[in-house]
Amino acid sequence: MLWLIAQKELKEIIRQGVLKILILTVLVLLLVSLVISFSYNRYIDSLHNKSEKESREMWDKQGDKNQHSAAHYGLYLLKPKSSSALWDNGLDRYTGAAIFIEPHVRNNTMFKAVQDSPMLAKWGEFTPSFIMLYILPLLILWITFNIVSKEREQGTYRLLKSQGVSSLKWIAGKTSAVWIITILLIVPVFLTAGIIFGKGAFFTVESFLLLLTYLLYAGIFIHIGIAVSALTKKSEISIIFLVGFWVLTTWVIPKITSSITQNIYPSPLESEFKKNIRDEIYKNGILRHDINHKNTIAFTKKVLEEYNVNDVSELPFNFNGYILQAAEDTNNIIFDRHYAELHKLYKKQTNVYTVSGLFSPFILARQLSMGLCKTDLWSHINFTKATDEYRKLFIKTINEDLIKSPYKPNQRFIRSNDLWENIPKFKYKLPGLKLFSEHYKYVYAIYLLWFLVSAGILLFTSKKIKF
Repeated sequence: MLWLIAQKELKEIIRQGVLKILILTVLVLLLVSLVISFSYNRYIDSLHNKSEKESREMWDKQGDKNQHSAAHYGLYLLKPKSSSALWDNGLDRYTGAAIFIEPHVRNNTMFKAVQDSPMLAKWGEFTPSFIMLYILPLLILWITFNIVSKEREQGTYRLLKSQGVSSLKWIAGKTSAVWIITILLIVPVFLTAGIIFGKGAFFTVESFLLLLTYLLYAGIFIHIGIAVSALTKKSEISIIFLVGFWVLTTWVIPKITSSITQNIYPSPLESEFKKNIRDEIYKNGILRHDINHKNTIAFTKKVLEEYNVNDVSELPFNFNGYILQAAEDTNNIIFDRHYAELHKLYKKQTNVYTVSGLFSPFILARQLSMGLCKTDLWSHINFTKATDEYRKLFIKTINEDLIKSPYKPNQRFIRSNDLWENIPKFKYKLPGLKLFSEHYKYVYAIYLLWFLVSAGILLFTSKKIKF
């Protein structure tokens, strides 16, 4: 009986010309967005690979010079994109694509698409996640807004009830029909991506979890749409309520949450953040390029006393390299502390978003989508931490070579390209599920709660239907 009801409902939906066009339109939009997103990501990847290769070649072939001068020549490190980023570009347009590493400074990411190429950034916004999270719920609500109320208006349920069909089976059959349509919209798109664009687009744990995330999100709107249709006497009231629910949870609450978050935990301006670091380094750090700074003088005096010599030229190593590395070690502690405090602030901000997810499944779905596609804030921070660890190794390797070089007052020791070419290349591995679990386990728990509550509301409603 359940399957017969579902079949009957599917036939009715398909017979409606408007719904048929809407379903096909959403399917086409999903496929087109997939192709556009894949093309955009492949283009960005090619730019990144080319830029990183050229930056490394320029570093390797910079010519003969002093080690510290070479270190200031610097190197660009490019952030790779995961294969699953074709589903959701997340924050990548805002976080930047590259980091320039050099001595004395921990730089932030550069070349943000929204600043450097606004039109290119707009191209990257049309992703499958946009269709899944914004457009698909509207289609579901349009399918479900009168799925029950029309039966009340037409009086057809009385005929079914007279034949022994319970309201529970009736609602379950209608729900199954909408679920079938939703699954036939979403799953083939994932399979197509896996077949055409490679196994990374579908055949990974992250992709399966992403598919589940989108299905659960659609399920929430299916359950609520049918429940509201069952509870309202007229279809006009049902559609108004459901569109209001979509606007509230998809646009209003996220905007309000963003404003509240910035009021409670305001993010510092980049210029202010950097100034605070510079001020503390000037106060507590070692400034090698300022020989008259009190901390530089104190460090030099301490080293001379430790080795019982009167001048740095008498030390058994090159003092220039020694103090440069000491400055790096001391100042890195200051950098690490400031960035750790900034990341704690980001954690507090995301906690506010997670709590607000109790009132908006969209907020939760958006967070999970970006997290699984590795285009979220925490994946970006993971990259910046990796680049900073490489920066520390990069500068230390150069300084240690300088420490071993002969010290000659007022004369710089010169090294050849051999040293630059022997510096290890930057190798970054994208974060796995461990990082996702660390930051999103509670998000997924609340998300599952939304799904279960919506299913519970539908179940409760199906038992209370009155005609």
